[in-house]
Formats: sequence, structure tokens, C-alpha cells
Amino acid sequence: MEEDKKLDSFIRKSIKELGLEKPSLQFTDVVLSKIQGNTSVSPTFVYKPLFSRSTWLIILTVVATIFVYLILDQSEIKTTWFSIAQLNQLASFNLFGKMPSLPISNTFVYGFLIFSFFAIVQVFMIKQRFNKHSGLL
Repeated sequence: MEEDKKLDSFIRKSIKELGLEKPSLQFTDVVLSKIQGNTSVSPTFVYKPLFSRSTWLIILTVVATIFVYLILDQSEIKTTWFSIAQLNQLASFNLFGKMPSLPISNTFVYGFLIFSFFAIVQVFMIKQRFNKHSGLL
């Protein structure tokens, strides 16, 4: 305890004699410029998407067109792909026997579609946020 008091008084005395160093007025600017200089190195990995935006637009258009056609078309289909390719035997093959039918309400279908849409939108928004903050965009 006595040594701590002596050490403390010695340190206080030394600091009073020498004084505290003060950084220059440009200290913060110099440090920030060095930090920015280190982060401005060009990345070695350049992100290149598997599908371009135009390809995604084409895929989205095709899927949306098929979806709208299936919803709005009320005509009966006379032939199926299985009958055209003469795969009727494959179409009538049922591995599990008679499966019970599961009635699904329209409310559930609409809710599922809306939930799926917003989940996809959220994924794209989070992806853009990460790209923006990581500097890839």
C-alpha cells in the first residue's frame, strides 16, 4: 500500500513536470485519411451474377404470364402433355394408393401468396442493403 502511494505521487509529479502532449489540429483528419486510404484498395474478388438482370426479367415475365394464363383461363383442357407423349400409363400410376384430398381455402392461398411475395421482396431489400454497406454495388 505504501509503495502504491509512492508510485502514484511519483507519476503525478512526473506528469506535472513534463506536461501532457497535445495532438495537432489536423490529427483527426490525418488519421481518417489514412483509414480511408487503406480501405480504398480495389477488391480482388469482383462479383458477377449468375443471371443478368435482363435474364431475371425474362424469367419473371414468363412465370407471371403462365401464372396469369392459368388463373384467367376457364376453358377445359382436352389433351394433356401425358396423352400427347403417350404417357397415360405413367399418369395413372399411383405409388401410394388413393391419397386423401386436402381442401385448401382461398384465404389460405391468398395469404400464402402474399407472404411469399413479401418474403422475396425482403430478401432482395436485405441483399441490396448488404451490397450497399459492403461496397459491392
